[in-house]
Amino acid sequence: MKECTLCKKEKELIFFTTKTGNIRSRCKECLSRLQREWNAKNPEKVKEIKRKKYKKHKTKIDAKNKEWAGKNREASRKIKAKYREKNRDTLREKGREYFHQNKDIFDEWKRQNKEKRKETLQKYSDNHPEKRDVRQKLYRALKAGKLTKPEECSECGSRENIQGHHEDYSKPFEVIWLCAKCHMKRHRK
Repeated sequence: MKECTLCKKEKELIFFTTKTGNIRSRCKECLSRLQREWNAKNPEKVKEIKRKKYKKHKTKIDAKNKEWAGKNREASRKIKAKYREKNRDTLREKGREYFHQNKDIFDEWKRQNKEKRKETLQKYSDNHPEKRDVRQKLYRALKAGKLTKPEECSECGSRENIQGHHEDYSKPFEVIWLCAKCHMKRHRK
């Protein structure tokens, strides 16, 4: 039996941890509570410690995670989906950065896969004829000067990559002009 210096309760030795062969003066329960409190007060330090630990044991941790994901496919899928939903904007921004940093690689891929890209676009067009027709009508109206495309997004005021959004494809000239970001947000609603 040993008395914990924190909770002052006498407990069996199995309720204490050892360090370098010596039994610690605080019981496991108190140590665990102290650790949780410290973690709550120092979230940045906790993140840094976890980063260092991951960096040091990366291969071992990755192998363990891969093994778990293989055994728990459905749970793994749900966790990944939840992460993507929670970090959608960050992931999208990282994707854009990656694209811009590797634009030459993407351009080369496009040159090498012209037919494949053409087939994919044609397949989409064939699967969505109403959208294709509306886009063509809008394009022709813009070219003929019947409609004018504004220079800025109607939601955020951005001047980059302005696109036409249709709430109802049966009304081809009722267009909301949005930047690419706002357009994607509108489609996610």
